[in-house]
Amino acid sequence: MVTMAKIEIEYKYELENTDEVIKFLDKNAKLKYASHQIDTYYDSESVGYTEDLENGRRIDLWLRVREEGDRASINFKDWSISDNACYCEELESNVSDPKDVKGIFERMHFAPVIVVDKARRVYEFGDTEISIDQVKDLGDYIELEYYGKEKDVRRAQKSLKDRIGQIGAKVADQEDDKGYPYWLIERSRKGIS
Repeated sequence: MVTMAKIEIEYKYELENTDEVIKFLDKNAKLKYASHQIDTYYDSESVGYTEDLENGRRIDLWLRVREEGDRASINFKDWSISDNACYCEELESNVSDPKDVKGIFERMHFAPVIVVDKARRVYEFGDTEISIDQVKDLGDYIELEYYGKEKDVRRAQKSLKDRIGQIGAKVADQEDDKGYPYWLIERSRKGIS
């Protein structure tokens, strides 16, 4: 049995029946918020986060500026996969002016790699946070994150997978463990719009 002091596990899938799932959640879950998020991801030649993609590997390091209404934040994620669980070390801070942060990045030779433009609805459903994302140029996705007290990783994972059926979500066969920026970069490199 694998245990952790605090579990932070999430699954993300392409969603095939967005309208029905939103209708179910609007009726049976608590809407925490709805927002429009614009995430700009950065890389530099000296750091080369996105070089992994060119070498056929997943990108595990991301540097992002998020703009969301009148709020903004800077975020760095270092993703890991172990024991069939995807999790990350995440550093994040609010910023008062995203234009200044972007200017600092550019002067330090960090350039925008990709922009993820999405509408997000976030719900609380029992011990699970459920996000419905409608991502420009990519499609609709559902993300489930476990917030319960279960200490056993596998049981928490099962709880999340059970939620998919409970809310009637029709999802793609494969979990998305790479993320929106990865898929948008892949699409742009293949010339898909």
